[in-house]
Amino acid sequence: MTSPDLEYLSTDGLTAVAGGLVRESDLALSTVRKIETNRIQEPEVFTVLALMHALDVSISQLQNVVLSHLSNEEETAGET
Repeated sequence: MTSPDLEYLSTDGLTAVAGGLVRESDLALSTVRKIETNRIQEPEVFTVLALMHALDVSISQLQNVVLSHLSNEEETAGET
């Protein structure tokens, strides 16, 4: 499975990413849009797994992103 193109291209008011993720993940469009617009800030684990599968992202790749994000937050907190 190939990852959807991550460019945001408008298609009838929807982004190409949202439409692609809905097709690939079998999630509801409303769920993907709420995550995309940050109205869902902590999605359920099965939602994350469905998105990971749709984007062809492994657990280790996700772990690296999360650890990097946490490290950046710690650095930012230390600067204040």
